[in-house]
Amino acid sequence: MSSSRRRFLTLGAAVAGASLGAAPPVSADITTELGRLLGRNRYRWLVGDHHTHTQYSYDAMYTVDNVVAGARLHGADWLVITDHGYPAHEKSSVEATNVDVRAARRKHRDVLLWQGIEWNVPGAEHATVFFTPGHDEATLLRRFERDHDSRLTNSRPGLPRMRQKRLRPFVGCGRTRATRSSS
Repeated sequence: MSSSRRRFLTLGAAVAGASLGAAPPVSADITTELGRLLGRNRYRWLVGDHHTHTQYSYDAMYTVDNVVAGARLHGADWLVITDHGYPAHEKSSVEATNVDVRAARRKHRDVLLWQGIEWNVPGAEHATVFFTPGHDEATLLRRFERDHDSRLTNSRPGLPRMRQKRLRPFVGCGRTRATRSSS
């Protein structure tokens, strides 16, 4: 596997993390799991889903463990838990989901697992956002949701200023990456 592909998989959505300051440190666990799943210097097609909901979304009922086990049963190599962003989620579900995601990572070591959010994009539909696994992934996710999710920032669709607002989390990502790599 090429270094650039490995870096992409390992960093997940660190682009979004860059908007919140320094990107979280890469977890050794996910790097180890990538190596174990893929081997060295080999390409392999990985099957996965970046849009899954659990009991922490208002329209789903399964636990993180149930979702990961079901995904694996059906051949998934990777999964992103992306519960809906909304005020109750930001207030009480981010950390609880993170506890369950960490437990599922330990239990289902053959599935690459990220925690993310179904982001309500200001002035638009929704998108998947997730961060590199690490000690502060829940903190970064909560901050991103609080600062940029349209349901928490009262950003109505259709307003001209929404284009700038939905791009704000990504402004400076290239400069941040260049700054980090040069130090």
